[in-house]
Order: sequence, then structure tokens, then C-alpha cells
Amino acid sequence: MKFLKHIICTLLLAIISFNAMALGTTYGYVGLGDVTGNKDIYKYDLKAKSWKLIAEFPGDDRGNAVAFSIDGFAYIGTGDDARHNALKDFYRYNPKDNTWATIKDFPGKARWKAVAFVVNNKAYVGTGVDEDGNPLYDFYCYDPKHNTWTRIKDFHGRQRWDAVAFVINNKGCVGTGVGV
Repeated sequence: MKFLKHIICTLLLAIISFNAMALGTTYGYVGLGDVTGNKDIYKYDLKAKSWKLIAEFPGDDRGNAVAFSIDGFAYIGTGDDARHNALKDFYRYNPKDNTWATIKDFPGKARWKAVAFVVNNKAYVGTGVDEDGNPLYDFYCYDPKHNTWTRIKDFHGRQRWDAVAFVINNKGCVGTGVGV
């Protein structure tokens, strides 16, 4: 049931262009999503049932970004700014000392409304739409140990944005969304 609640919460937050991620089983994070000056991200403590503002996000205000977590760190990147310019920068949040660090930029075309999922401590980011409105289907793998991105096979379905991604038995799944 906890897993189902987590999935429903993540999907609902994604629908309104906020970013949501979990670090471990005790904390959930939600924020950004509003490209009009909001860099706030809040941590929800499941045990204390309370919210707390974390360190300000260092990148541009953004909506429609991707977020994922690996080895106790949170990552946020891509998205669009207030003028709907697509972004490709990425950041890592360390909850132990409440700090952000810049990591290597996403190497593909700048985009928003992409998807991200994690398999075997590597993140996979792809699909989305570029700032000219072109839907995308390319995918990249991020290795946090080496801070490197590698282009992998394109998504096998049609180009799309606003899709959902999840993992079952160490296999990433992408579906739904808007496409051509």
C-alpha cells in the first residue's frame, strides 16, 4: 500500500509540473514547478508529519523538469524557464549537509516534460519536447560515479512528452504522454 501511495503522490505532483522524489523511506521532496520566481523545495518528514524548506535550488527557476534519486542524493535537471526556454543543466542535492552541487549538463537537446527513472544506480533520462515544440525520443544514461552521460538506444515508441516512467524488476518502463 505504501508503494501505491508513493506512485499516486508522484503522479499527482507530476501532473501539476512540480518535481517530486523520495530519498530512502523517511523523506519525500517536492518543489519548483512554478517558473515565476519559485526556487523552493520542501522536505516532508513521514515520521514527524511535517514540512521543512531546504536550501534554495541554485539553477534557474523552472517547471517541467525531471527528478530522481541515487545513493541518497537527489538530482534535478532539464525543464523550462519563465520564457519557455528549454534547459539542460543538472544539479545534485546532498540531504546530509543541505547543499546543492552542479553536475555535468544533460548532453542531449535541451528539453522539458521529459521522463527519468533509475536502474542499478544509473539514471535514464529521455523523451520530452524541445523549445520549438518538437517531440523527442532520444535517451541518455547518467552514471553518478563518473559524472558522465552516455547516449543509449532511442525510445522504441513514438516521440512523446508528458509521459510517465517507472521501474519493474530492474526494467525501465515509459508510457502514456502526448506525441505525434
